[in-house]
Amino acid sequence: MSVKTWEDRHNAAMVVPKGHEVPLVYLFRALSQYGEHHERLLGSPLGHDHVLGPAWLDMARGFIALLGGERGRLDAGLLDRQIREAALRFGFDEEI
Repeated sequence: MSVKTWEDRHNAAMVVPKGHEVPLVYLFRALSQYGEHHERLLGSPLGHDHVLGPAWLDMARGFIALLGGERGRLDAGLLDRQIREAALRFGFDEEI
């Protein structure tokens, strides 16, 4: 019997989420995709948008807060770091 690492469990949850993992994975993907599509569509980083940027930050902060609850096999620390890195990529310069 092989023992899976936390990384194996996390990666499996990202590919085939179950239970509480489902909305967290979908929200993570939505936040990431929204930032990418915004820049592709409008030609400027989401962090420079004075209307949509603050709304995205609110959602990202909410996502981070949800990581404190039930999350199944997902690694909260990794997702927290990744959403903060996404904020930097999307042109935000304030702390989330």
